[in-house]
Amino acid sequence: MLDNSALTNKDIEILFFRARKLEKLGYYREALKDYEFINRFHSSSINLKSVHLAMAVCLEKLERKEDAIMLLERFESAHGTSQEIDLRIDELKSVSF
Repeated sequence: MLDNSALTNKDIEILFFRARKLEKLGYYREALKDYEFINRFHSSSINLKSVHLAMAVCLEKLERKEDAIMLLERFESAHGTSQEIDLRIDELKSVSF
């Protein structure tokens, strides 16, 4: 387990890029763990908008569409609505329910 207090902003950036690489390779569960770690322990260290959107993609790929929808809805509550996010939520709902 990582020592959260010892991580620098550079370490978090590297963790983010590792998660992106894992996601691109199809290792969604592992990528999601990295994204969740960043979100939980280092939310001020990196652009959380990117982290949240990436988490939603991983959740969708892991067949957790309801969780992805909830995350995107919380994202819009925190950051404002956007047509792209609304369309993505509608797509997820159309195949989820």
